[in-house]
Amino acid sequence: MRNIYSVFFLNVLCFTVSCFSPPPDRAMLSDTYLNKQLKDYKSVLLVFTGTAVDRTILENLGVELTKKLKKKNIVVTTEYFGDENSKTTSHLLRVINKMQADAVIVFTPLNGAKIKEYYGGVQGLETRQAKTSQRYDIRLYDESEKPVWGARLNIHITIDSKRPYSKIADRIVLHMYENAILKK
Repeated sequence: MRNIYSVFFLNVLCFTVSCFSPPPDRAMLSDTYLNKQLKDYKSVLLVFTGTAVDRTILENLGVELTKKLKKKNIVVTTEYFGDENSKTTSHLLRVINKMQADAVIVFTPLNGAKIKEYYGGVQGLETRQAKTSQRYDIRLYDESEKPVWGARLNIHITIDSKRPYSKIADRIVLHMYENAILKK
């Protein structure tokens, strides 16, 4: 009889954990503007716009992207501008000139970030994960108001985990190689 209860408990536990587990982290990056001319930037300014949730996401991504670009001997600075409607491309270009950056990469949210909490586990072993879904427009500018390179980033990730940000930064760097923005 004891084995029957054990099997029943394990089945309930497995069903509970699998039914209430959050969806896996995902990120898709697709190019929107392609670059064919080889670039050799020595300094890059990362510009983030959007809400406080976007700022949290993008600053975490910025930390990982900065690590990857610094390995390529690129000086990286970051700036958060807040609401994306308050700044224009010409303003960003003035910021580039003021900060002496060779290029600027602008991350603009395309919609409001959504946060959803997932709870799972059994009594005494509860887990909680905060996930977010968001879409970003990424554009790289150097001296003109026309972007050199652009991409769309669609994410569904755990906010407080560093792993998805590192993977996203790897993808961005890979796309920068593929578009002749970074030298191999």
